[in-house]
Amino acid sequence: MRVFFFLALLLSVPPAFAYLDPASGSALLYIIISSFGAVIYFIHRMVLTAYIRVRAFFLNEPMQANTQDLVFYSEHKGYWSVFSPIIQSLVESEQQCLYLTSDKNDPGLEYSHAFFSAKYIGSVNVAAIQLNHLEAKVVVMTTPQLDVHHFRRSKNVQHYSHVVHAPVDVHTYKKFAFDYFDSVLCSNEQQINSIRALEKTRRTKIKDLRCVGLTYYDRMLEELSVASKSNEHASHETDNLHVLVAPTWKPYSIINCYGADFFKPLLDAGMKVTLRPHPQTYTSFPEIVKNIELELSSYSNFTIDREASSVAAMLASDLMIADLSGVIWDYTFLHKKPLLTVSTPVDLDGFEATELDHEAWELSAIKERFTVVQPTQFFQLDDIVRQATDEYDPERYNSKALINLGSAGAAAAQELKGILEGLAA
Repeated sequence: MRVFFFLALLLSVPPAFAYLDPASGSALLYIIISSFGAVIYFIHRMVLTAYIRVRAFFLNEPMQANTQDLVFYSEHKGYWSVFSPIIQSLVESEQQCLYLTSDKNDPGLEYSHAFFSAKYIGSVNVAAIQLNHLEAKVVVMTTPQLDVHHFRRSKNVQHYSHVVHAPVDVHTYKKFAFDYFDSVLCSNEQQINSIRALEKTRRTKIKDLRCVGLTYYDRMLEELSVASKSNEHASHETDNLHVLVAPTWKPYSIINCYGADFFKPLLDAGMKVTLRPHPQTYTSFPEIVKNIELELSSYSNFTIDREASSVAAMLASDLMIADLSGVIWDYTFLHKKPLLTVSTPVDLDGFEATELDHEAWELSAIKERFTVVQPTQFFQLDDIVRQATDEYDPERYNSKALINLGSAGAAAAQELKGILEGLAA
């Protein structure tokens, strides 16, 4: 009876003439939408986890591999060049390695050695469920933002190590990129200094930072040596220059900011143009490459390079155009060819740069060494390319920032073995 009385009382309440100002309304709407999104995401992860557990039960597949000493995880086949020099050095010393990947076309799945095993574990979202329950002593990855984004620390993993795969400073990494790793294998001392500065600012755990160099340079040097011997790359006439466009994957990249229109002055001038997207582009902005390919489909002199290794594309080109990307240094340090950089509206809000009070070393180096093309100059981009090619001076390029050139994989492997020994002590 009391329930009916209460319901009647609720229904008899007169309407309230309340005013909700626009700011409060927007905030309320944001809260509702965010809460709804969080619920959907939570349900999605629960369903995905249940699916993996059911599949594992009926197909007799393990939820995760048996406890391993050393596990590597790769999001994309392009990262095999980062991991392979390390893995090769480890297995040659009879250290067992397990390689997990989210790319069915990963070359690592074809690599064979008595002390190596590899497995495709599904897309990043599916892989995240499995990695979050992984059992291992040490997990090594190039994926940043552990415990922030997709991947969480598994309670059954003793140590997480990140491999930096660029010669640049850490300013353009998203915030908290390294905060929850136990160790970081850095490519230069500038990265170590910046990470230490972030630790001090945030009062986060002091990580084990080890400078090993760029592991993928080991593989690039090997491939470059082989390709150079078999390559009979004839010199081009001025009007037949081959331009390689290699943007970063971040929101301020050439392709994100300017799209297909950027390429048209070069294509219309008869130049051969190859776009080589960063591997992460296919994950973070999957539609951008498809849209550019569709819009430029009428140009026979336009191609997209999707190979795991960039060596062939770099070797075949006469000049590269890039933005604020580490690939700049790959091209200049190893190939020593002319390069242009493009000015893009860089917004580093949400990136590590906002908490670092010193400039990234590569920013001043770019200003000193390269021609920076402004958007107002795009209409004459073909002329700028020709001029840069004609005025190229190899003396402007050097490799002072490089450490363990050609032997970084062995250096990284030695550090990882030292970490394993430390855990066993």
